[in-house]
Amino acid sequence: MGRLRCHILARYTKNKTVRLILLDIFGKMLTFNNVVVEKNAMQTTSRSESSRVINEHESSSSNISIDG
Repeated sequence: MGRLRCHILARYTKNKTVRLILLDIFGKMLTFNNVVVEKNAMQTTSRSESSRVINEHESSSSNISIDG
């Protein structure tokens, strides 16, 4: 699968759960409550709405790279 690069925005919601927004290289936004990253695939245990808007001051961003 090669190298997967995602831009992750994480925010703690009011009920202390972490919401991750994955921005892939095509600019599509995928929103998950729980993200499970496997060697060959990404699966989610709970998918939430993808239209959620996160304010800049409420979120922290970091870059990750996953070797496939």
